[in-house]
Amino acid sequence: MVAKLTLVGNLGVDPEIRYSADGKPVVSFRVASNYRKRDADTRDWVDATNWYRVTTFGRLAERLSEQAGSGRLTKGTRIIVFGRLEASAYMDRNNQPQPSLDLVADDVLFGDNRPRGEDGGVEGDVGASPRPVAPQQRRAPAQEDAADLEDLPF
Repeated sequence: MVAKLTLVGNLGVDPEIRYSADGKPVVSFRVASNYRKRDADTRDWVDATNWYRVTTFGRLAERLSEQAGSGRLTKGTRIIVFGRLEASAYMDRNNQPQPSLDLVADDVLFGDNRPRGEDGGVEGDVGASPRPVAPQQRRAPAQEDAADLEDLPF
């Protein structure tokens, strides 16, 4: 069983580019994903952040290294990462093994905070683009659809 994950967040640091023994790029970076939660003691809403380590290989790593080299993929860039979780371990400062869950990316897209290109897509998208909906599947919203939305309690 493979755990698939879609992660939306911001780059916490500039991507790190290194090369495998056979000269292929490996790109790693950390992603911060913010959320709100209720404090158990005060019952107030507080902001919290989860950090994720992401690693890319192959053609995706090549494209990301090009984007990082051109300055288009830097700390703070909003990204969407699609991938799988992989268990690993690392040695901490006390030379003790620590477990870690890493995200191995299958695809990475830049988020919507980047300027839009002439075709309406986000400039600098990396990886596969979403497939457009076929024209026969599109439909104009009906008047009753809009009325139904106004009746929603939120």
